[in-house]
Amino acid sequence: MMSSDSFYKELSYSNDLDYLNNTITNNFSKTEIIGKDILDYGCGIGDASFVFIEYKPQSITGIDIGESNIDICNKRSLKSNNIKFIQKDLNHYKLLPGQYDLVWSDTAIEFLTKDINEILLDFKTCLRSDGVLYLSFTKKTFSNVMLYKILSFFKIIVPERFRSIFYYLIMFKYKLNGVNDIDKNNVMSKVKYLFVPYIRLIAEAEIIAAIENNGFQLQYMRDRIKSDVNSPSHIELKAILKNE
Repeated sequence: MMSSDSFYKELSYSNDLDYLNNTITNNFSKTEIIGKDILDYGCGIGDASFVFIEYKPQSITGIDIGESNIDICNKRSLKSNNIKFIQKDLNHYKLLPGQYDLVWSDTAIEFLTKDINEILLDFKTCLRSDGVLYLSFTKKTFSNVMLYKILSFFKIIVPERFRSIFYYLIMFKYKLNGVNDIDKNNVMSKVKYLFVPYIRLIAEAEIIAAIENNGFQLQYMRDRIKSDVNSPSHIELKAILKNE
């Protein structure tokens, strides 16, 4: 199996910024962002971080395993002195106590081998009292389970050079849905992302139990609006770290 370090080293793709802006404003009040210290957990190329920065936080820290991702983040952040990015494998990275008021983690925890309770304990550790946690992760549905089983089987029996078939399937679905303004390089990166070395689909009950076990008060859990016609269904949740 390819290591996570090797797989993510040069893999980068961008997200729809209007979609991210809408997601952030639909889940947070301005008072939860302005003047706050924010962690972008699994930040990719920093798209969410650079949306958050427009709402005047005190600071933003993004952490991601991808060397290319962090290089892009650092180039984008040259004009901002209250934003920084760290290249680390989140499976082996311990967050320091009481550093943040808000943790944002979008489509990251399902790609970690770290135990779910350990991830939530990390979030509990790094958040200050009444800190806010936002999680989005791939929904454990029959169709998503079957999708990743098929992809796993395909990865074993089909040489890498033939995986481009998924590029054409994705492009075809875009055309069917009337999407014409398509970044083809971005689509190719997303095709590579289908063949991640590790993914687990997490049951909602497992997440709820881990949240409650680590002192969070769940505000809501719901289906997330799709970011893209080709995106699998996701769950999003918001929780508050209770005073102890």
